[in-house]
Amino acid sequence: MTAARSRRRNSRDRRSRTPPLEQGPWQAIQNTFVPVELLSADQIESIHEASLSILETLGIEVMNERACDLFAAAGAHTSPPTHW
Repeated sequence: MTAARSRRRNSRDRRSRTPPLEQGPWQAIQNTFVPVELLSADQIESIHEASLSILETLGIEVMNERACDLFAAAGAHTSPPTHW
């Protein structure tokens, strides 16, 4: 047996004889940091109002006929579907 093989075998033997680390008891982790607010409440409201305005003026294009029917049944203003 070569010296390199012998060293590898001894290394494996030492690892197998090492007792495993004891795991501590389970506990729930609690985040103690205050969440970072990237946007203020006014900024979020402004984005929401802008998105509603875009949906009202430009609308969305729905290609699925069943989805168009569902939107119409829910009270959305729909135009007849066009076939692509």
